[in-house]
Amino acid sequence: MKRFKIPIETQEDIIQWANVAKQSCEDLDLDPQDVSLDHLLMIIEWNDAALQQRQVIKANIINYTNAVNNVAIQSDSIFSVMDTHTSPKGQIAEDIIDYLRQTYGPQPNASLGKCYIIRATKNDQFEITECRNVF
Repeated sequence: MKRFKIPIETQEDIIQWANVAKQSCEDLDLDPQDVSLDHLLMIIEWNDAALQQRQVIKANIINYTNAVNNVAIQSDSIFSVMDTHTSPKGQIAEDIIDYLRQTYGPQPNASLGKCYIIRATKNDQFEITECRNVF
């Protein structure tokens, strides 16, 4: 988690999310290593200077992401993605990232930020995937 440039409180929220997810699995007598039970977190590490330079309103990105079915906003940087009856959470996250890539595509020297997909694999251990060239 040290490689993130997101605020410490956001990092603490991620750890809390993982611990709650694992505890929920234990309470239901489910295998906490079954990744299909956990939500994914989509994290956006914002570059506020580039948002202003490119005249992109952060709230528009947040509102779009939050409006997607089975996505819950945790903060302006953290989005919890859950399965639906028709789409697995991984596909939903990829669809969001594809939309962001098409709408706000990367521009030289003006990246709006970075996107990560986080899955809790064990207590205080995470599988982190950086989604490249999103903004």
